[in-house]
Amino acid sequence: MFKTTVISRTEPTAVSTIVKKVVQFLFDALQAEVDLHELETTIEATFTHLKEKKEKGVADFSKCSSEGNSSWEYGAVFAIPLADLSNYFYGLVMTIKLERDVEDEESWDLRGSTPRNFSATIDLMRLVVTAGFRDP
Repeated sequence: MFKTTVISRTEPTAVSTIVKKVVQFLFDALQAEVDLHELETTIEATFTHLKEKKEKGVADFSKCSSEGNSSWEYGAVFAIPLADLSNYFYGLVMTIKLERDVEDEESWDLRGSTPRNFSATIDLMRLVVTAGFRDP
């Protein structure tokens, strides 16, 4: 299953508000039991520490084609057990692209409660995987 969504705000919005919307989208797409607080904490920590995530190779900064904008793209992979089928799990591959009205990387100082103008585009694919799966 592939899903995509854009979370866009026309007024300054706190990072924590966008994170809640991202987590709700992921929860709806997963249709599995997950710890929403843990997922929210992980994603907010990523959004507020993008430079650290870049150093670890899971986030990339780029300038956008639209004048004065730039973006960060964050990639993640999750494995979530299926309650009813112990030999299977959900594999979730996702990218979240945050776009903002600033040109340079240094201006991307996001804090949980500080309002900013930005949008989030989420692309995700959910796979059902059997335990012991190996790439042929």
